[in-house]
Amino acid sequence: NAMQDLTATSLWSFEHDTGAPPGPAAGGAEVVAFDAARALVLVLGPDGVDALDAASGALRFSLPKPATAGGLGSGNSVAVGGDRVAVAY
Repeated sequence: NAMQDLTATSLWSFEHDTGAPPGPAAGGAEVVAFDAARALVLVLGPDGVDALDAASGALRFSLPKPATAGGLGSGNSVAVGGDRVAVAY
């Protein structure tokens, strides 16, 4: 079995700014999840989660890191199930 070449095309990009609130929350992001039901790309960064439109890349909304997670460090996992988003800190 020969391995097939993999190609990709960038559809859009998004600049996560860590500026003053209420800006995007996912500056320096590395962890993503896809919400197929809502066509959202959920991007986890050190200050919370940004929800981007999967078709256009537009920021739909941000979920800031909760104050109660203060001493737990940055998030390391994001997942979506039904109507819920889960973030592990």
